Amino acid sequence: MNINQSVILKLLSYCLLFMSPLFSFSQKLPAVQLKSLRIPSNFIIDGKADEWNNSLQAHNKNTDILYTIANDDVNIYLVIQTISPSIIYKVIKGGITLTVNPTAKKFNGSIKSITFPVISENGKSVILQTLGKAQPILYTSNYSLSSKDSITKVLNHQLLTYSKEIRISGIKTIADTSISIYNKNGVKSIGLFNNTCVLTYEFLIPLSALDLSIEGPGKFYYNVKLNGQSSVVASGLSSDGLAVVSTERRSNTSLSSESEFPTFFWADYKLIK
Repeated sequence: MNINQSVILKLLSYCLLFMSPLFSFSQKLPAVQLKSLRIPSNFIIDGKADEWNNSLQAHNKNTDILYTIANDDVNIYLVIQTISPSIIYKVIKGGITLTVNPTAKKFNGSIKSITFPVISENGKSVILQTLGKAQPILYTSNYSLSSKDSITKVLNHQLLTYSKEIRISGIKTIADTSISIYNKNGVKSIGLFNNTCVLTYEFLIPLSALDLSIEGPGKFYYNVKLNGQSSVVASGLSSDGLAVVSTERRSNTSLSSESEFPTFFWADYKLIK
């Protein structure tokens, strides 16, 4: 068993011992967000969801994430949260891709996408090993708040150290396919853990980069994908770009291997003026 498999199995065992109150209400939420929202005026892209009181709009069971999407007059904003060890593992291994298509729920020439985090293999190993040490502390009540804060600080330092790149596809106003998180294009993303091991990622993308405008029709389609680390990213897609992983295949797959498979969903959103 390699280090990644060992870590994820350990994390899964601790997850059975503890579930954050953040997710206690998730069964009551819709699978996709049903209404448009304005970005709060006091929002900050800081890897936290304080502006939303950590109460997000949807719980998508296909990806096992909570999320909210919103806009102001110039930006689209997306926040994602998860506490599931296998989903955290999947995000670190392959990142999250947000794809926008103004015309249809399809992967075609109109799509624009950003992917974050993009972490080196060495960085992934470092972060996952720290997670293996952090989860027993963060998932139980056997440790002091100072112990939880200390290990969270170490974990977030590593996450920020190794997450310096954003991948870009289909955005005409950005020539490069890879940009720094400190770019001048208005694209922002950051992820952090809190001291109960909830992982939060925030994305901010200018409407203009997505060929959208508050003065236009306003409706567009978006896809949120957890990439994992598997060849089925390309081969396991249906004609509309949805993941195809059979029930039989899932039933014969260990939880650590399951985190390798890409999972995602389509939904639509109308810009609110």
